Amino acid sequence: MSSKKVITALGVFTLSSLTACGGGGGSSASGGASQFGDLNLSVTDAPVDDASVVNVRFEAVTVKPKNGSSVTISDLEATNINLLDYTGGTSRILLQTEGDANLQLPAGEYNWIRFDVSDTEGDSYIVIDGNQYDLTVPSGELKLNTGFIIPVDGVANFTVDFDLRHSIVNSTGDTYKLKPVLRLLDNTLVGTLSGTVDGALIADCNGPDDVAAVYLFEGTLTESQLGDMGSTTSEEVEPIITVAPSGDAGDYTYAIGFVGAGTYTVAYTCEPDDSEADDAVSFSLVQAAVITAENTTIVNFTPVVL
Repeated sequence: MSSKKVITALGVFTLSSLTACGGGGGSSASGGASQFGDLNLSVTDAPVDDASVVNVRFEAVTVKPKNGSSVTISDLEATNINLLDYTGGTSRILLQTEGDANLQLPAGEYNWIRFDVSDTEGDSYIVIDGNQYDLTVPSGELKLNTGFIIPVDGVANFTVDFDLRHSIVNSTGDTYKLKPVLRLLDNTLVGTLSGTVDGALIADCNGPDDVAAVYLFEGTLTESQLGDMGSTTSEEVEPIITVAPSGDAGDYTYAIGFVGAGTYTVAYTCEPDDSEADDAVSFSLVQAAVITAENTTIVNFTPVVL
């Protein structure tokens, strides 16, 4: 592993200097004695329709202790990452402080994570129908305002889910933007949802704008409560994530990785939202599912026989 860089707002710091990042006077991120831990951070995503490549060039990761100055880490485990290579429960290590004494972080509570992305033309891009387009990130930053804890003398293992179906925005013509639709997930508390969609259901998606999709909602919901991304009514619940089944004959398959343990509602539709408008979504099949940590739950969709 190459030597890493740890940077605060005041410059480059060594391990001994990191103590000051915990709030001054030798305090940790939670305000206690000087103690440290490690952070391993991976990335995964839910695929976006039509795109074959979504390449993002990461330059650094910044974390903010609850009671200290922000810490920026460069020289990542990976920089150019095609997010579409890591779907359905697979992931790619982006940051790994474990094993490098010069990179340990103050233990305690943290407020947010920020990804610094290159703004150089051509570094980040999307490929659609064989054509490559620049993928811009407003301000060159993707920020995740979710708190987390780094344990004393322990390792926090998290995965960040880039929901590309709802993160990619086609502004005008050949201009594409990546907006932050991110989830921070504790790897020890997540499972996987997977299953099949009968080919007959896929064949029924024959309208000009029809696209088969599986929606995942948190909790046990009725069909009338199921909304789309950006739902504005109080009666409707937004999905956590949506995915498109894959295949070319017979049963199609889908997989959603890194789902927190709990009770969920899984729904199938031929009319997914377009991520840019609050359109009504009609769900043809709705099922309940229970996700348990470090296990796979199977939910299959087949035509209803009357």
